[in-house]
Amino acid sequence: MNPIKFILTGGSLVGMNSRKISQLGVIPRYAKDESEMRWFDVPGFNNLHAINAWEEDGGDKIVLVAPRINMIHGCVDKVKINLNSGVVSRHPISTRNLDFGVINPTYVGKKNKYVYAAIGYPPPKLSGIVKLDVSIAIA
Repeated sequence: MNPIKFILTGGSLVGMNSRKISQLGVIPRYAKDESEMRWFDVPGFNNLHAINAWEEDGGDKIVLVAPRINMIHGCVDKVKINLNSGVVSRHPISTRNLDFGVINPTYVGKKNKYVYAAIGYPPPKLSGIVKLDVSIAIA
């Protein structure tokens, strides 16, 4: 983050290096220390504000719902990580510029259906709120 550049030039507050591959780190819930963390490549998935994540298939898979940031535009994606095979897949939920997603707090860490997020249009202003059904992915 470079707040001085943002203040002086009006550029983006965050940046990314397109030559590097984004990664997600997963540490077991009852890990003894950081040596148990596993890293998974998720090309093009630059994330700032995760919305929710949960386990599926008895803990063999992790699902993460979060906006994928391309400079200033955030599209909500669902990322699935198979901990056994190491295969990672990414599915778009919305192509609108959305961020600051929240869910019903009862579902934190559990599979949820709906996300409420701020519509960032025109950037950087927030112009409304949208309700997304995360059980549906864009084809």
